Amino acid sequence: MNKTQYLIFIDPQHPELGLRAGSREEYKAIIAQNANLPANQKRKFIYDKISEYGHTDEMYIEAPRSEYRKWKADAKRRARCYEGVENYVFLSLEALISIEYKEDGVCLKEQVSDEEQLVNEVEDKLLHEDLIRDLQAWKPWAVDLYTFYSNGEKTHCTKPMAKKYHCSDRAMQRNKRAFEHHVNLFMKQYNKDCLFKEEIDA
Repeated sequence: MNKTQYLIFIDPQHPELGLRAGSREEYKAIIAQNANLPANQKRKFIYDKISEYGHTDEMYIEAPRSEYRKWKADAKRRARCYEGVENYVFLSLEALISIEYKEDGVCLKEQVSDEEQLVNEVEDKLLHEDLIRDLQAWKPWAVDLYTFYSNGEKTHCTKPMAKKYHCSDRAMQRNKRAFEHHVNLFMKQYNKDCLFKEEIDA
């Protein structure tokens, strides 16, 4: 049996007091009131859905604005990922197949990913593309530095980068620290782990 739940703040003025079970009528009344309120006063709800064993449970959960914005950003990124998945062909879990073939005398094995894994792969690809665009807009040398880092040449790129961008090695070392800090901030915006352990200047 499918069911829908509504979780509403006990006191909208004090979200820290927690949630209570609400009714569909209460939820509809809140949405109707929102139509007449300025944007910064509208009450926000996060939508969640769980499907298993042929049943679907839907939940509308009231949330603070900061949490709602984070959920909305994640939902938009997820939607982009599913759009990207349309460029792939995948099979259901029950139809997973393995393909063995030889290339240059080496036996390799490919396994068709399940949908969730494929979505994660597309998400990583989109994250990479967004990071490249962000770096291009940030500093003229950032993408070149990213290429060195991606090729495992972090410790060997200072001199060639300094030569290409006509600066001292010391200046490029500062650029590298700024680069790592910038990338870490970017990853945090996507709720991902930081890539670099940052050193604090003395």
